[in-house]
Amino acid sequence: MPKKKSDFWKNISDPEIKTLSKLLSERLASVWEAMDKSNTLAELKDHMKDDIVNFMYSKTSGEDRPAFGTRCPDIIRRYNADPSGEHRDGPLTTFTYFDLTRRSWRSFRPENIIRIEDTYTI
Repeated sequence: MPKKKSDFWKNISDPEIKTLSKLLSERLASVWEAMDKSNTLAELKDHMKDDIVNFMYSKTSGEDRPAFGTRCPDIIRRYNADPSGEHRDGPLTTFTYFDLTRRSWRSFRPENIIRIEDTYTI
């Protein structure tokens, strides 16, 4: 168990969620909010590996953005897109997903996740 609640991310085994959770613990004033958003991102990632997810996040402009996204290679291929996603240069600071409406890869800052609306198994 971590010595401080703000170190909750140290017990997370998934490397991507661990990195994003560490960012959340640094960027958000409330440890509880950071933990909640971390759990939401982990759930989002888990659902996206096989399904389409309807979720909501806040854009950097402050506007709430509803999205239908996935990380499932079979679904992404149906849109004639590269399932390996965008290649990153530099550190991991955003959560990426394939946007089914825009038919391209998108990303958002982890602290901007609002909620998961629904999941759709294809």
